[in-house]
Amino acid sequence: ESEDVRRKEFTKYTKNLEIVKAYKHSIVFKVETVGDIRKKMETQVRAICDDKVRYCRLHVEARRSPFGEESREWELKALIQTLYPEMPKTFEQMYEQVHREFNGLVEIQWGSEEKNTMNIKLQGQQSRDQKVWMKKIEREQNDLSETEKLIEAAKLNQYQIVADYKLTPTTKYYLRDLLTLLKSYNYMNTEVNVSEKTREGRMQAKLTIEPISRRFCTILLETPESRVLFNNIVVPFQFPTMNIRRNFGSIHSVRHVVERIEKENRAECIVKSTKVQTFDNLFYRAPITPCFHVLAKDCSSETPRFNVLLRKINKNSEEKELKVINEENTIVLRLNKNQMTVYVNDEIVKSVEKMEQYGIYQITEELYKIDIEDVLVHFDGYEAK
Repeated sequence: ESEDVRRKEFTKYTKNLEIVKAYKHSIVFKVETVGDIRKKMETQVRAICDDKVRYCRLHVEARRSPFGEESREWELKALIQTLYPEMPKTFEQMYEQVHREFNGLVEIQWGSEEKNTMNIKLQGQQSRDQKVWMKKIEREQNDLSETEKLIEAAKLNQYQIVADYKLTPTTKYYLRDLLTLLKSYNYMNTEVNVSEKTREGRMQAKLTIEPISRRFCTILLETPESRVLFNNIVVPFQFPTMNIRRNFGSIHSVRHVVERIEKENRAECIVKSTKVQTFDNLFYRAPITPCFHVLAKDCSSETPRFNVLLRKINKNSEEKELKVINEENTIVLRLNKNQMTVYVNDEIVKSVEKMEQYGIYQITEELYKIDIEDVLVHFDGYEAK
């Protein structure tokens, strides 16, 4: 019954998904060799996404000159579609949200004389351990703000893949060799059994990432020949996970995409009422007072291009005021009696369109983002990041 409800909610969500704005991006790059034997490769990527990047459709086309024993150009064509669920604003909304999975669909064809085809369905969801961890975060992580708790709890750590394929004998040979290599790499924690239910031309896989450290994973792989379980694979890095709580904001161009990625990967400084996490990940106690404290500033010249300041509204309250000053504007976000007020150059700004002109974005009812050329600040009235 719960699965039927989930499917109905998903169908309803896709039907009601209203794309008001969409943006198209394209990238083309070519590589050519010089000399007596000229070879070339060309790739084109075209992407269409709604302005919040909930739904995206990518077309990829690539071709290169024949190589080795090939007599014709090698070609690749792919269609990739991704869909994020509705973004929850509170824990209550997340618990009540029946459909909170990420869905992806890939259709791909590649080859030279003979073509390989593969259709892949991907679903990102939360494992049982992640759901337990989510409830624990809500109860115990008191040093995190509500927004941080929600972001941690909204991570998707389990990915199910179903691939229907039609492959050439050469490609099948290489894939068997790759599977054999994976078995030998982790042979102490690998279980291999005869497959009983996977039909010819289909592969199923499930990747589960340990939710706390995200440095361990388990992979279940089912092919027509075998069922292979890789237990507790250790990786030297933290697995990136999709997050249904993440907000991309409006994206208008490829330049905007590159800038957003660069800013998201900068070092962070997080300031709370009594504690500061510095850009180099150190913690120290520094109570915020009703006087303005400088959180960040441009030190590259005698005339700073920006300053970020924070203060308490009054000494008996946790509500705060954020001020961001750059060469063009002075932006102030002030929380008073649970109501956020936005000022630009001492004037109150209420309309969403005008706020976005100044680089101010309301992500949720509580969380705002200031995204100007030199600095990116998240502020919920209590904490600046």
